[in-house]
Amino acid sequence: SSDKQLAFCERICTKKSEFALLWTATRPIIAILQSICPRCTALPTLSAHPHNTEHNSRREHAIAAMGARKREKAQEKKANTRKKQADYERRRDAYNAKRRQAGMSVLRGLHRIFLVILAVGLMMRFARFKLENNEKLTRTTSNETLVTIRRDVFGVAVRASLDTCAVGGSFTSKGLTEARSKLKCLWPLMSNRDPNATYFVLRRRTCEAWRLAVFRPVVGQAYAAHSIDIWSGDNVSAALLDEKWLNDKGGQRQAREDLVKSLDAAPFSEGGWKGSAEILQRAAHFRRRDDDSSFLASLAKVSPPENSLVRLRGDSFYRVSDAVVLEQYRVPERSLRRVDHWREETNVC
Repeated sequence: SSDKQLAFCERICTKKSEFALLWTATRPIIAILQSICPRCTALPTLSAHPHNTEHNSRREHAIAAMGARKREKAQEKKANTRKKQADYERRRDAYNAKRRQAGMSVLRGLHRIFLVILAVGLMMRFARFKLENNEKLTRTTSNETLVTIRRDVFGVAVRASLDTCAVGGSFTSKGLTEARSKLKCLWPLMSNRDPNATYFVLRRRTCEAWRLAVFRPVVGQAYAAHSIDIWSGDNVSAALLDEKWLNDKGGQRQAREDLVKSLDAAPFSEGGWKGSAEILQRAAHFRRRDDDSSFLASLAKVSPPENSLVRLRGDSFYRVSDAVVLEQYRVPERSLRRVDHWREETNVC
């Protein structure tokens, strides 16, 4: 009956200490008793049992210890990370410092190399300037006439090709074959070439400036042309200076440029000309005011007849507005070793 059940529950509740050793095993039974016996108020709850309290305290202590250990490990990990980062930054700074030092060393080396190259270049440029302005002009002419004219040299077809050809070139005696293939329209001027010539300049020249035909195979060597053949319908002017000027200053570029200025102002319109209607010549005396030097020159004005070829002495200055010009040089073969056998030339000055 219910009274017996309540009495049984009360006995169990009053003798609960006897079940202390079996507390864990009897927890389901105690829970059932608490549910069916409301009057059993003295029965402690599961959480209030001393064994359970001790267990919870140990668990809480273990959890606290575990949390502290985790926090310590996290702090150690953070400390190790900071240490690694500091080591990395220190190594990076050291590496960058070495790179900067190496870069500065390279820059200092490049600066020294640049200074050396600049100094060598300036010295070479100065030496080249000295050579160009103090080289001696080598001439192969002696007693040749200043101006000669050959008449009726070409046929109608050749004259038509000469009028339309615009290609020019310079070549040596070893490049005659290549030059002939590329200068077919100008090649008729080579029909009466100098057999002793080794270097040629064949081109159409459309320039009214004065020119002294000079060839430089290398710096410091200047060779004047042996002869100059001109095929043109325009007037040709020529000036041959005396031997002293050609020997002393013929190789100096600045002296030639100064002389060209004097020739531009030369009295070609004055009287005293002698000769025929085709070739007029006269002597002229030039004097420089800056150094009180003077030199003589033989001037010539040529009015070539139709279909004629004008030959000038190679060491003379000449001027013509539009013409086909052949310059022939007698240069030693040893001086032509570094010269191209063929090179294209323009029709400018």
